[in-house]
Amino acid sequence: MEPILTSSPRDNDVTERTPLVLKSKASTLHSSASSYKSVSSPVEAYHVRVGSPFRDSQPEISPTPPSPNEDVLYLDDDIERTEMQMLTITNLFFDSCLSGDAFQAQRLIESVNDQNDVQTMITSIHPKYHMNALSLTSFYDQPLVMRCLLDLNFAKDFVNSNAGIERHGATALMLVQSVPCAVMLLQSGASVYCQNSTGMTPLHYAASSGHAGITSLLLDFGADPNCIDHRGATALHWAVYEGFQYTAMLLVGHGADMSVQDTQGQTPLMIASALNDAFLVKQLVLEGSPLHLCDRKGRTAMMIATQASNRECIHALITGANDR
Repeated sequence: MEPILTSSPRDNDVTERTPLVLKSKASTLHSSASSYKSVSSPVEAYHVRVGSPFRDSQPEISPTPPSPNEDVLYLDDDIERTEMQMLTITNLFFDSCLSGDAFQAQRLIESVNDQNDVQTMITSIHPKYHMNALSLTSFYDQPLVMRCLLDLNFAKDFVNSNAGIERHGATALMLVQSVPCAVMLLQSGASVYCQNSTGMTPLHYAASSGHAGITSLLLDFGADPNCIDHRGATALHWAVYEGFQYTAMLLVGHGADMSVQDTQGQTPLMIASALNDAFLVKQLVLEGSPLHLCDRKGRTAMMIATQASNRECIHALITGANDR
């Protein structure tokens, strides 16, 4: 199976992004994962084979604004651009998107007379970050430059454009890092139904990174909580696997089907049981998650928790079933 991207844009911020619950490191929920590898845990099914949509080949530090002395180009409106000049303008345009320089970005757009050249410049893929201009402003949270791009009269033609194959064709809405930028994209026609090359939707991305605000926004705009990717996983599978409890319960509250089984036959409850997330196990059981479904190896959630010696989850499964 084709691996997907595996690096969070902010490596030191892996906690769930919601002000409503105490932050708890997602890594604590993975403490038992290594002990479960011998029985083919969901960790193997999700992390070893595919990982997380944001982790992989990301820059270790945020890009810094380019030095004003790096490139000098006089932007005269009345001259015809050569191929080399257009390449220079495109590189400067990428720099302005990365640094959030909306004035420079607007100036560079206005310096190109041909609308086709402007569209080519905006949809070009950055050779290092493998994203187009709109995706760069989305991923690095540059709302001023994003507003500049979306105000163009042909914005609808590129608002759902794809990033490079290294990013599995993700759209700007999949890579968005803040609610204000997500609102701008949605109001400009970004689709909540589009899928990347691995079948993931913007809701999968938001849930797997713990963006509770963006998750709620996408659901309000009609995102399907039960849409599956090519592994058969829903957004709830990803939220549970990454340990984002609030986001997981938010999805359940919006009608996420807890009985959906992925290609390995795993339900969100099985994944929570494997990762010893007793809180999520009990909450999922209380909300009606089926207890007797089996994965492809014939194991129920209780059997998975027992094989992994996850006593807290065993207790949560029993008490949750009794409290229904």
